[in-house]
Amino acid sequence: MGTVTHEDTARKFSEINTSPMSAQQIRKAASRVGVSEAEYALRLASGEKWCSGCKSFHARTSFAGDRSRYDGLSMRCRTFVERQYVPRIRESEEDRFWSYVHKSDGCWEWSGSLTQSGYGQFRGAISSRRAHVFSFILHNGSLPDGKIVCHHCDNPRCVRPEHLYAGTHADNAHDRDSRGRGNQHGTSLPADANPAAKVTWEVVRAIRSRRSDGESVRSLSSAFNLSPSQVRNIVNGKCWKEAA
Repeated sequence: MGTVTHEDTARKFSEINTSPMSAQQIRKAASRVGVSEAEYALRLASGEKWCSGCKSFHARTSFAGDRSRYDGLSMRCRTFVERQYVPRIRESEEDRFWSYVHKSDGCWEWSGSLTQSGYGQFRGAISSRRAHVFSFILHNGSLPDGKIVCHHCDNPRCVRPEHLYAGTHADNAHDRDSRGRGNQHGTSLPADANPAAKVTWEVVRAIRSRRSDGESVRSLSSAFNLSPSQVRNIVNGKCWKEAA
């Protein structure tokens, strides 16, 4: 078998090259990462890129955009960046976080400050974030790129790790609709006309009657299999409003 020359490599690369790199740049880059020019060229042609952080090839979709770079992509993959730059949670900060949490057999409710939409708000040493997001990061290390933290329990004040999951905005919207909190057009259906509603007018009136007699929100939540926040919304008339 004959020796493969630089000219052979350059010719082969010109046939498969879909990147803005020249053959000379390929030669330098291959030498820098310790692979042959042919392998480097094939990797590029197959849609891969070298990560200068974890020192390996990854799919180009694993890199964030960077307009200052020749190929429009960051030098380091998202996974490496997340591992390096996820804010470190101090032990004292974690202790302070849990001091605001009331644990029970069901939801672990946040007792600190709330956002206007009813979510817990925690001010950490580095930044302020929603309490359920802080809890998720505390137990999982980071939040996957493009994901948000959603609730299985439909209780915005809940920070129990088992009740949280990483989903998309579409997942969140689907949960909202399936639990009777809206329809596909973004408006609320009348409560008694919504087939996905979890309660009926009979249940709503029973909850309001028992609450007015002094029964606790926690007791009603357990009795009707609803989250405390859902019970409060029913009692306060934020949903299931009686016709005037």
